[in-house]
Amino acid sequence: MVEDGDLNKQEYFKKLEIVFQKLALIKDIELTLKLHPREGYLDLCQEMLTNLNLRGKIVREMSREEFYKLIQENDSFINFGSTAALEAMIINKPIVTIDMFDGKWPYSDIIVKSNATINVRYDGNIQKAVEESFEDRVELRPLRQFNEMMFTALASEKVLAKDWLSQEDEAAWKNL
Repeated sequence: MVEDGDLNKQEYFKKLEIVFQKLALIKDIELTLKLHPREGYLDLCQEMLTNLNLRGKIVREMSREEFYKLIQENDSFINFGSTAALEAMIINKPIVTIDMFDGKWPYSDIIVKSNATINVRYDGNIQKAVEESFEDRVELRPLRQFNEMMFTALASEKVLAKDWLSQEDEAAWKNL
């Protein structure tokens, strides 16, 4: 976001700190923060996690297979409008999309409009949104709410993601 000029560094980290503060309210949360390969602020992110006593780790470089495995290993996928959320949808993970842009998405808003994510502003009730994603209610399951346009666009990725689907998710995938 900073690297693309969508938010200046100060604004980004101010909003990110608010997000982290809200995540810190969730009992027993452990974060895995996957930075974009171009993001150069690993130390600042780690400092914020430490200052807020948030358990977790930060990773940057990894293969696609490692990334899919990381998505599968976590209970929920939290993003800021990243196209990586599309991959989490394929793997059928509950997804929370946090709006860091005050509703003015600099990227495609297809993820938000897909109805496959729980959407919340950076200063909204993130705790509630994330806790809802942990419940993984049927009506929130991304593959069951996948709109046809997204499914068509992502169908070629099915083969890659299939290895990371649980048996239940694979059955749901076959029923689409």
